[in-house]
Amino acid sequence: MTKVTTVPSPAGRFMSSVDGPPSWSVVIPVKRLHRAKSRLAGLAGNRRWELALAVCLDAVRATLACRAVQRVVVVTDDHHAATALRELPRAERALMITDDVPDAGLNPALRHGATIASRQDPGLGVAALSADLPALRPEELARVLAAANRAPRSFLADAAAVGTTLYAVRDVDSGGFTPAFGGSSRARHRGQDVVELDLRGVDSVRRDVDTPADLRAAAALGLGPVTGALLADLAPHLMLGPDGTTRAR
Repeated sequence: MTKVTTVPSPAGRFMSSVDGPPSWSVVIPVKRLHRAKSRLAGLAGNRRWELALAVCLDAVRATLACRAVQRVVVVTDDHHAATALRELPRAERALMITDDVPDAGLNPALRHGATIASRQDPGLGVAALSADLPALRPEELARVLAAANRAPRSFLADAAAVGTTLYAVRDVDSGGFTPAFGGSSRARHRGQDVVELDLRGVDSVRRDVDTPADLRAAAALGLGPVTGALLADLAPHLMLGPDGTTRAR
């Protein structure tokens, strides 16, 4: 049985830690690589698709390694990304890849993935997670999902406190699954009475990456191995700490 210690905090938020068996399916959307990371074109040039792939590989790798996660469902129409994702550790046992059947944008893709996840593993909670988390740490994701166990619907705001990096529903059959990612999604989720998770020490789950400044902030946390190796080639100045050492894991 999952043991969760929860300390209430203001404004209907929760703080939590966890030690228990996997209880979540996580849905991760992956864009077609040639369309992704347009704001990083100045940094990556014609290798932008490689950077997009590296970021999603590190995010999915960390999610697969998270002790709270039983299943990862990736929604993508990019066959190159799908092939690379299938080579990740634990992919054979825990990863499902599905086409973006709705082909109607991010939130319909997430709802499609949630439907597949709940059919495959009924009884598990379902969370939607950004693919743009190259510094994601499995233990920090586990803490976020532990907190999400305490609310019917919950979300985690991004590092800028404007968007959302995770949206979770404990029981999809009774609670519905209506993510509102994109732009000022924090305000939209709060407007839907979704509980905002108030956690410290989960910076890697909040730090999504869209710009060079975001990448620098992610590098300060410690990038995953694929993104770290690529950036060491593309932009080594982003990878150096004040002592001159690299900041990749």
